[in-house]
Amino acid sequence: MSNWDNKNIVIIGSGAVAHYFTNLFIENGISITGIHSRNETTGIDIAQLYNIPFYKVLSATSGDVYFVAVKDDAVIAIINELPKTASVIYTSGIIDLSLIDHPNCSVFYPLQSFDGDLSVKAEDIPILIESKSTESNLDLQQLCKLLGLPCFLVNSEKRKQIHLCAVFINNFISINFSIN
Repeated sequence: MSNWDNKNIVIIGSGAVAHYFTNLFIENGISITGIHSRNETTGIDIAQLYNIPFYKVLSATSGDVYFVAVKDDAVIAIINELPKTASVIYTSGIIDLSLIDHPNCSVFYPLQSFDGDLSVKAEDIPILIESKSTESNLDLQQLCKLLGLPCFLVNSEKRKQIHLCAVFINNFISINFSIN
């Protein structure tokens, strides 16, 4: 039994990253107690697919852990609305953890482009993690182990550098192939 078995996890977001990890959590026996998304259509679709309650209003959610998988420009504003007693995990590659004014905040950055394909193998997705506490780092390492994800502890500066390199390489390859 892990400490992830009894947590109430709320997913915030309904894009490809949120959908992939909702699916991966459920496939591995980790319960999701709610989904919230600005995009009501895709949020409801994911919620119905997995038989999870959808919350139109963020303040109506209640969780021990909030998994924030939204566009980078929305991350900080959403986290500022979450209870300070909950744990918050966000998936951005570029937002420095020190910019987040939440005491229980961590980064869970998948170094992977997501396009809605749920068949991507977890073991092929490196996760870069960073937390405000050693205990949270250990929790995220345990989560990665449960999900079959390789993980690496990095600081915000290193994560940003890796993210920018990955974006450059991904875009260069895309441009290069489209020219030929």
